[in-house]
Amino acid sequence: PTDIVVKQRYDLSTIYQQFCRIISSHQILFNDLDDLDTHAWVLEPSLPANRATLDRRIALSPRSSIIVTLDGMKPRSVPSVRFVGNASDLEGIRERFNACVAGGRW
Repeated sequence: PTDIVVKQRYDLSTIYQQFCRIISSHQILFNDLDDLDTHAWVLEPSLPANRATLDRRIALSPRSSIIVTLDGMKPRSVPSVRFVGNASDLEGIRERFNACVAGGRW
């Protein structure tokens, strides 16, 4: 989280400009969340999702899903993931994901 610094000598225009800079610095994160919401089968949160929610539960098959949590400060870093579903359905997917991360292909 980034704090807005408000000092008594700042006028409303300065505070607004500071706010806009902070929002702009998170534009990559917002774009990535919008891309997931548009192109993935998002189960949770219900769409349209709030941009303050960095988690997405995405369907992989009718019986499995992945919970992806993006890092708000480093949205292009490897996300935190948790696979949900039948272990045999997820085995190959988990292996491919781990191989991509280990191989630096994220």
